[in-house]
Amino acid sequence: MADSARPVGLNGETQISNNIVTAVACSGSARRRVVGVECIDTESYLSWRGFLLSLRERGLSGVRLVTSDAHEGLVRAVREALPGAAWQR
Repeated sequence: MADSARPVGLNGETQISNNIVTAVACSGSARRRVVGVECIDTESYLSWRGFLLSLRERGLSGVRLVTSDAHEGLVRAVREALPGAAWQR
């Protein structure tokens, strides 16, 4: 599962808004674990692609299915960064 949240905070007196993206893996025995969390400036194809590639660089493999919202950038990044993985909303 891949998802994004948009918390708002303060940096001194300036309001900031970033996205926190997460990836949760589920094993064949339905055991879940967080495999990645990252703060990105904007939820875009390039940000999602970078996040997914960083998971692969850290050893993520064998992804068969990604469940997420239908963000076009995320869907495209899944196809490119996780070849062979199916996607569903």
